[in-house]
Amino acid sequence: MTTPDPDSVFHDEAAPLRPARGRLTIVFVVVIAVGLLIGQRDPAVDGASGSLSGIAPEVVLTTFDGDEWRLSEHLTDDGRPVVLNLWASWCVPCREEIPELSAFADANPGVAVVGVAVNDQETDAMALARDLAPSYLVGMDATGRLRDSYPSVGMPFTVLIDSQGIIRWSKAGGVTAAELEEVTDR
Repeated sequence: MTTPDPDSVFHDEAAPLRPARGRLTIVFVVVIAVGLLIGQRDPAVDGASGSLSGIAPEVVLTTFDGDEWRLSEHLTDDGRPVVLNLWASWCVPCREEIPELSAFADANPGVAVVGVAVNDQETDAMALARDLAPSYLVGMDATGRLRDSYPSVGMPFTVLIDSQGIIRWSKAGGVTAAELEEVTDR
């Protein structure tokens, strides 16, 4: 009886599973690259709370009145801090907070309130704005650039930008006039 060659045993049986080193390296590099790209986004997003911080990205908005509004020009020419509110006509909490934002805007002329419809049909957004008649500037993010610049974990989404263009506070979900009073008084 001959002793089997240890090398021949592996050839006769199914080969053991070995990690594909090349594939693992590619996956590792992709994961690291994606992490670096996400980490370099401005503004910074806290994934747990959805809050933003850092320098506010530019906002270019065509209002429902047909005018163009730019955050950078507002900060240079007007200088008031901005409450930026992202909303949609199909979003129930968004509909509920528009009167709150109007009350805040009326009571606080030292803060500009700007509402932007995102992820919406322009005709639906304009109809809601016509029905609820907000007392502040409203328009549409038709391109999706603004929505992408201000990522959030839900809607509505509200951001407080100070007079220097720095994001000081943000919140996913409905806000009240009292809540905005509190954060703008800080």
